[in-house]
Amino acid sequence: MNDEYQLYHYTSLEVVKCIFDGYTPETPYLTFWATNCAYMNDPREISEGIDLIKDAIENISCPILKDRAKVILDCENLKDMMLIGSAISSNLGIAYAISFSRNCDNINMWRMYGNEGRGVVLGLDHNQIKSENCDLSDCIYNCEKDYDSIVNTIQEGMELFFSKLGQPPFDIPQRDYDLVRSLEAIGVIAARIKNGIYSYEKETRLITNCKTPKFRVINDILTPYTIIKLPLDSLKSITIGPDCDKRNINTLRLFFMSKGLRHLADNIIESEIPYRN
Repeated sequence: MNDEYQLYHYTSLEVVKCIFDGYTPETPYLTFWATNCAYMNDPREISEGIDLIKDAIENISCPILKDRAKVILDCENLKDMMLIGSAISSNLGIAYAISFSRNCDNINMWRMYGNEGRGVVLGLDHNQIKSENCDLSDCIYNCEKDYDSIVNTIQEGMELFFSKLGQPPFDIPQRDYDLVRSLEAIGVIAARIKNGIYSYEKETRLITNCKTPKFRVINDILTPYTIIKLPLDSLKSITIGPDCDKRNINTLRLFFMSKGLRHLADNIIESEIPYRN
């Protein structure tokens, strides 16, 4: 399959082992951990999207719609509210995501996400990256040259959203109802927007929501995540990093053969990038 139809997940050998640990012939799935987007590497995650959403609302021309949308502008701790809100309803919270790149065997990606070149990149058929209640979406990069077009697109969406908001179905204040529904609407939008400095990553995310996350400690931070299973057949390539100990080729072959995955054991390739960390 051509590279343009694959998406690449850069990771460590430790994580690759975890991805395959749950595989059996009876349950032929890869186990990925989708991380809460507020805990990604970029400290501006979610905040970048919230700022653009607020800029878009400021530009709404219809006074009635702008007044209803003002519920977002008036909320000073929107990101924190979205994070805690997921304990009430998964639709209110910050989205969870698995990150893929359209970059194949890329030195910057190896350095950032492939354990400094000592890890592995998994290539998956983008048509088969599917799981229940998940959405596969390209990230939108907030670059200076694209700023106005991004804000305009979000503005059109928010105008449509607030124009369709009806009356509260229960005996709650209209503003509270508007805020709750707004939290549902902006979560996925904010999860797709990244600072333009990361545009080289060419990132695509498999996004989902989660009300009852699991937790793990990453770099001394208690990090919420949820499990997403993808079909084994979606995996099309396995490449070891340019600074990976070559003994890992045979070890990976042994690992896959122990699981009855001979076709994977026979198709491990090495990065073509000349690099030593």
